[in-house]
Amino acid sequence: MAFEDLLRDTPLTAEDPGARQQKKRIISAVNLLAITTGFIALIFGPLLGSETSHRVITIPSILEGLLFLSVPFLNFHKKHRFALAFLYLLHTLAIGYFCVVLGPETNLTSYVVFLLVAAFMLFSNVYLLPAAVSLNVFMVIAVLIIQDSKIVEPITLTMQNIRTMNILSNLAIIFLTASLLYTYTQERRHNEQLICEAMEEKDSFIKGTTHELRGSIQIMGLVLESANLTPNGSLVLTNKEYEFANHAAISAMQTINEIQDWSLIQAGKGNEITLSVINLHDWLHGTKAFEKLRKGQVTVYPDYSSAPEWIVTDRIKLTTLLQNLIMNGVKFAKETVFIVAELDQEGKLIVRITDDGPGIPEAQATDIFKPFISTPNQAFKSTGLGLAIAMHMKQALRGDMSLESDPGLGGTTFRVSIPIEIASAFEIPNNQEIDLSGSDILLIEDNTMQRMLLTKILRSKGILVRDFASVYEAIRAIRENRPDLIISDIELPKFSGFELLASLRHDQEYREIPFILTSGNKIHPEDLKPYDQHITGFILKPFAGYRQISREIQRLLSPKELHKSVS
Repeated sequence: MAFEDLLRDTPLTAEDPGARQQKKRIISAVNLLAITTGFIALIFGPLLGSETSHRVITIPSILEGLLFLSVPFLNFHKKHRFALAFLYLLHTLAIGYFCVVLGPETNLTSYVVFLLVAAFMLFSNVYLLPAAVSLNVFMVIAVLIIQDSKIVEPITLTMQNIRTMNILSNLAIIFLTASLLYTYTQERRHNEQLICEAMEEKDSFIKGTTHELRGSIQIMGLVLESANLTPNGSLVLTNKEYEFANHAAISAMQTINEIQDWSLIQAGKGNEITLSVINLHDWLHGTKAFEKLRKGQVTVYPDYSSAPEWIVTDRIKLTTLLQNLIMNGVKFAKETVFIVAELDQEGKLIVRITDDGPGIPEAQATDIFKPFISTPNQAFKSTGLGLAIAMHMKQALRGDMSLESDPGLGGTTFRVSIPIEIASAFEIPNNQEIDLSGSDILLIEDNTMQRMLLTKILRSKGILVRDFASVYEAIRAIRENRPDLIISDIELPKFSGFELLASLRHDQEYREIPFILTSGNKIHPEDLKPYDQHITGFILKPFAGYRQISREIQRLLSPKELHKSVS
């Protein structure tokens, strides 16, 4: 990796300590190279100038040295990429100048090799690297033309002057090359160490994740197996067995969600903000459900009396942020987790999540936000990604997060501050439910179990459901009887849900049918862009019960939406 890759004209932030430290090392390396070159110019230039008694060497050398010493000041003012380009430009111009002034006796070839090596080590940008090499080539051609045509008459040098010049120039090249190779080698060794650590973390993560999933699946299997062992052959689950199976399913789903969230973050996706209206009171009231993670052991107390009921923000990012912090609190709490939400004087949403657990030692306060860092806990195991994901969501929402903990007294508080808007009366949705019985919904899902369960849930509400495993069967059914709404999985055999959607939208007769896409994979907004104007709804599987999908169906089949589709 070239140094230029890591030098962006952006402030160093505390949120990513690894990247911050790496960037600091690169800046230090550039400063070292600039300072080394500056002192070489300030020392060797006047020495050669005094021996030859020529000011055309002494004065430019001093000016060159001072300019090189200005590079650290550019870095201090966060002009990192400019400092790097300026450093290389100074090297090129200085070498070109002294090769012209001192004549053919200068060691031009050695300097050119140094400049080319420096260009490939310092730059990788598709514009900067070719520009640096082109500048180098142009300088060489210009110097050779000037030397050959004697446009500029070089100074007269004695044999002693030439010997001194060669000694000083060779020493300068050795110092410069050694500085460049030293900094590059140090950074490369550090990167190799990071790769080894990342591989170890990856192996540990895979082992831990597979262990968690295997344990959850094993629990569900044992519960179902024990249910099959009843004397009369009927399936009977005790409340305790049901709780075991439900907890195992929640744990497995949490693990999968964290893996998917982290994969999007690692791919550099998921930073876009999609604003929507949220009933904050309802959501915070629903946090009581986190008690199920340690039922009978931990109680969650949400307090939203000082918070606005309806807010505008990115629903997914805010809920992902708070869910991960709340689950972390439930994981370590002895008995209670308090969630307090309020507005501050600047109109920001402040949420404090406090648990009565053992507390976090100060030495670990920064590490816990790194990926794959997980503190052992007998009550609740995790992938070690939750707090890292929460930190990323906080950054995406342009918020702040702080941690207060006292390992001596116990207890930990996460404080989150997020800029929001309070929803106007016009934006607040009408929560009045409409009767969906008699609605004709066409369902396309190739997973037999998911199709059967969703069909059963919808039919229990009086909805007419026609379910199919393939697009071919679904198209035939759509033509026979136009449905009120279509629910389709994206990943289908032969033809995807995207292709079915595009086909229907180009057909005048069926283009206005509301269409809900579903997927078991987290879809990035960039993947949905080609279909933005066609998609009316999207739900991530697995569905959080009937309520989630019912809310989306009601939105699309409400009289207002139907009127919009007809008009």
